[in-house]
Amino acid sequence: MYIDECDVFDRACYPDMATSCGLHSAPWDTDSQCSRLYSPNLDYVLVLEADGNLVLYRHDAVTGELGEATWSTGTGVGTAVSLTLQGSLWRLWAEKSGGGLERFESPDFGTEDENALGYEDRPFFLRIGGDGVLRIFNNNDQVAWTASMAPASPPPPPPPPPSGVYGSPSGGYYGYPPPPAYSSPGGVYGSPTPGVYGA
Repeated sequence: MYIDECDVFDRACYPDMATSCGLHSAPWDTDSQCSRLYSPNLDYVLVLEADGNLVLYRHDAVTGELGEATWSTGTGVGTAVSLTLQGSLWRLWAEKSGGGLERFESPDFGTEDENALGYEDRPFFLRIGGDGVLRIFNNNDQVAWTASMAPASPPPPPPPPPSGVYGSPSGGYYGYPPPPAYSSPGGVYGSPTPGVYGA
């Protein structure tokens, strides 16, 4: 499951223009498989949405439902036209709401490895890994481009213990004040005062 490098569309997914080398989103068919690229484990799916936004979602392979969006280009400018892999980069074309086409390219949405982008490294392939990261690979299976994936938010720190809890500076135990010292006839237990337990 990948997008292969190509220069022209083969109209294999009528009435959409989409092949293994591109995606096409039809406004009249929001659930078109021509607009989707799946990870090999089917846990993630890349969707070219009708407004021109390219979004990577978690995917439930059993129900087919889309889950959380994990990455997006934020290119919803009007109407999607196509996404193609041309050489070592992908190009997304969208028709703007006010008219005219706007082009977006992969270098603006990720990191390239210049050592893996040579002409001799062709052809290139766009894939989603089982880890949910979108990448372009060259013919030697080297990573030529990686999408800029936002790191997961760290969990919030635990709240401080309330006053009077065992181990807190107040010296209390589980919300109660400390117990009174044990008194013996000759003094307090453990004190230097002579007594039954402290003598």
